[in-house]
Amino acid sequence: MKDKKIQNIKIFGEVVRDNGIGFDVEKVFAEKQGTAFEIVGMRERIQLLKGRFEIKSSPGHGTEVFFSVPVAKRPETL
Repeated sequence: MKDKKIQNIKIFGEVVRDNGIGFDVEKVFAEKQGTAFEIVGMRERIQLLKGRFEIKSSPGHGTEVFFSVPVAKRPETL
């Protein structure tokens, strides 16, 4: 039965990149206010869905955000 559940799950993921000014990720997560609050909120929502959230950025080098969440597959119809 456990295998059946695993077979009915797929992963939905997305990567978003920009070539903006970037930022210090650790500093933003430590602040937990303003823009940091929004980013922390995204991470928490993804984690509540048993997903994965990663953000890579550094000042002057743009930002890359990756997230993935498990979703149930719809049963195939005949």
